[in-house]
Amino acid sequence: MNIATHWANNYCRSETRQEFRQAALRKSWRLSLQYKMCVVVVMCLWWGSASAFADTKLEKQITNSIGMKFALIPAGSFTMGSPPDERLRFDNEKQVSVRLTRAFYLGTTEVTQFQWQSVMGTRPWSGKEFVKDGKDYPASYVSRDDAIVFCKKLTETERGADRLPAGWEYRLPTEAEWEYACRAGSTTAYGIDDGSSFRDYAWHDGTVKGEKHAHQVGQKRANSYGLHDMHGNLWEWCQDYYVEALPGGVDPQGPSEGAFRICRGGGWFDTDWACRSARRQWYMSGSRFNFIGFRVSRVPSSQ
Repeated sequence: MNIATHWANNYCRSETRQEFRQAALRKSWRLSLQYKMCVVVVMCLWWGSASAFADTKLEKQITNSIGMKFALIPAGSFTMGSPPDERLRFDNEKQVSVRLTRAFYLGTTEVTQFQWQSVMGTRPWSGKEFVKDGKDYPASYVSRDDAIVFCKKLTETERGADRLPAGWEYRLPTEAEWEYACRAGSTTAYGIDDGSSFRDYAWHDGTVKGEKHAHQVGQKRANSYGLHDMHGNLWEWCQDYYVEALPGGVDPQGPSEGAFRICRGGGWFDTDWACRSARRQWYMSGSRFNFIGFRVSRVPSSQ
C-alpha cells in the first residue's frame, strides 16, 4: 500500500469518526430535549392536579372527639350568586366566578346544644323565647363573636387530645365556602338537582307546622355532599364581613373590615325563597337571636 492509499484510508476513517460523533451528539441532544419536555409535562400535570391528589388522601367523612360529624367538600369552581331571572332575588346577589383551590371539611349539621355545652360549658338559649331545649337541637342565641370563641376552644381541645392533625384548625366557613357547599354542584335556586321537593330538605314556614322554634338537626334530607339543614332551620354565621358585591376570584375571604357579618341559609320562620342558596343576610357581630346559629369548618391553618 502506497502513501497516497494509506492517507486516503486514514482520512476516510477520520471523516467516518467525525460523522459518528456528530450523529451521537445530535441523538444525545434530542434525548436530552425529550427528557426535559417529559419533565415539564409531568410537573404541569402534577401541579394542575395537586389538589385532586390531596383530596384523595382525605377521608370522606370524619367525627371529632365530641361527636361532630364533618363531610369532605372537594376543591372546585362555581358561579356564586343568583341569575337575574331568579325569583325574588336581590341586587347583592349578582353572580361572580369563584375557585376554591383546597378541599375542606364542613359540619354535616349546625352545632347542637350538646356540642356547644361540651366546649363552652354555657347554655345561652336557656329560658329564651322560641327555643326548644334538647341535646340535638341547634345552639341559638350565639353571636358571631361567640362562634369564633367556640371554634378556637374546639381547636385547642382537639389539639390537646391529639385529635386534630398538625396544621389544621376549626373556624367558620367563608361565605364562598358556605354557598359552594350548599349548592353541592347545583345551579338552581336550591341545592337540589334530583327533582325532590324542597320541603324534604328544609325547616321553613311551610314545614314547621306552627312550631315556633328550630328543629332537631339532621331530620331533613342531606344534599349530595351529605350536609343537612343548609336551607332553613337556623341562619348560619359565616366568617366574612358583609359587602354589597359578592367576593369572587380565587379562595375569596371577603373584606378585611366592615360593620356587619354575613349569615346564610334562612331560618325556621322564613319563606322558601328566603332560604335560597344565594340569599344573603347580615347582622352586627355581637347579635344574638333565636333564629341564628352556625356550623363549623375544619381546614388547613393557612386557609
